[in-house]
Amino acid sequence: MGDHIWEGVYSSFNEIPKAGSGFTGTAWIKNSLKKISKLRYIAQEKKSIPSMPEYHESLLPVVACMVHNDRGRVKILDFGGGIGFIYFHVFQALAGKKSLEYHVVELKAVCDAGREFFDGDPGIFFHDDLPQDIRFFDIVHLGSSLHYIEKWKRTISSLSRYQPKYFLFTDLAAGDIPTYATRQNYYGSMIPMWFFNVAEIIDFMDELRFKLIFKSTFIPKILGREQSYPQDNFEKKYRLGKPCILLFAKRKKTCSRA
Repeated sequence: MGDHIWEGVYSSFNEIPKAGSGFTGTAWIKNSLKKISKLRYIAQEKKSIPSMPEYHESLLPVVACMVHNDRGRVKILDFGGGIGFIYFHVFQALAGKKSLEYHVVELKAVCDAGREFFDGDPGIFFHDDLPQDIRFFDIVHLGSSLHYIEKWKRTISSLSRYQPKYFLFTDLAAGDIPTYATRQNYYGSMIPMWFFNVAEIIDFMDELRFKLIFKSTFIPKILGREQSYPQDNFEKKYRLGKPCILLFAKRKKTCSRA
C-alpha cells in the first residue's frame, strides 16, 4: 500500500483491489467510541450556548436558500454588512434560477466603497440609514455588529418593523456572562462595545415575538487565526470564550376562539 490517501482511477468498484476490514475494523470502532464519548460529555454541559456545533462562517447562505426554496426569491437586510462580504456567499449558494435582493446598512464611507465596488450589480444595495421606502425583508442579518450598537434594543426594535421571517445573529459576543461594556483596541482605534448575557438577548427577542430556533458556537478569527477571545486580563466571570450564532423565527399569530 502506498503513502497516498487516494490512488488509482477506476471505472467501477469491482476493479479496485480491496484489503482490510475498513469501517468494521477494531481500530475504527475504538476511535469511534472515543469520539462519541467526548461528544456526549460536551453535550451534557450546562451552557446556554452549546460548545457544539461550531461554525466559522455565517449561516446566512443556508437560511437564504431555505427562504428562496419556499418563496422563489429572497430579500435580505444585512445590518453592519461591511462592503457586502457575504453577498457573494449567498448568491453562489442559491441553486437554480436566482432571485436575490440584498441590502446592506452601513456607515456612509463603507457604503460609498461598496457602491463603487459593486457598480452595475443589480442585486445589492447600500444604505447609510435604515431604508424607509421598503416595507419588509425575509431575513434580517447582523454579523459581528450588534455589540457595537449603544442603543441595541432600539436598533433591533427598528429592524423588527420590517417583519422578517428570520433574525440571524452571527459572531455575537454573548454567552453565560454578565452584560457589560468594554473598550476594543482595533489597529490604533479604541472602540466601545458590549459583551452580552445571552439570556438578555433571547428574552428581548421573545418580547418582539421572535422565537429562538437555533443556537451554536461561532469560531472567530482574531489576529489572523481562529481562537477564543483573548481575555486573560478580565476576571473569569467576564470571559466569553467564543461568540455565538443565534437564529430566531417570527412567531405565528394565534387566533382566539370565542
